[in-house]
Amino acid sequence: MLQNDFLARNSKRLEYIFEKAIFHKGFSCIDVLQPCITFNNTYEYFRERVYKLEEADYKPDNYENAVMKSLEYDGKIPIGIFYDKENETFESAIRGKSNYFKEREIPEIEEILKEKV
Repeated sequence: MLQNDFLARNSKRLEYIFEKAIFHKGFSCIDVLQPCITFNNTYEYFRERVYKLEEADYKPDNYENAVMKSLEYDGKIPIGIFYDKENETFESAIRGKSNYFKEREIPEIEEILKEKV
């Protein structure tokens, strides 16, 4: 089953969240809260309701809790890292199961071109 290994939501400090997701080995999901001030000015709505998970003594180590927490939109809206766990990636799991996917040297492009010409 495909499961997020990294689940987060934020509106500010996006560079921090995206950097964590990019360097996380595995499947990452980020929910970006972006108020639209042109068509539906929700800026004040979000400002009054958003709270940071880090300040609420939340630990991002349980997937079920993370999913439940990410669905909270009534009243307060949590932002931050909901779940962060290093699991075996698809690539590393399949590498041990098939000879086709075993690590091997990649020949230089010049060598390949010489063989073809």
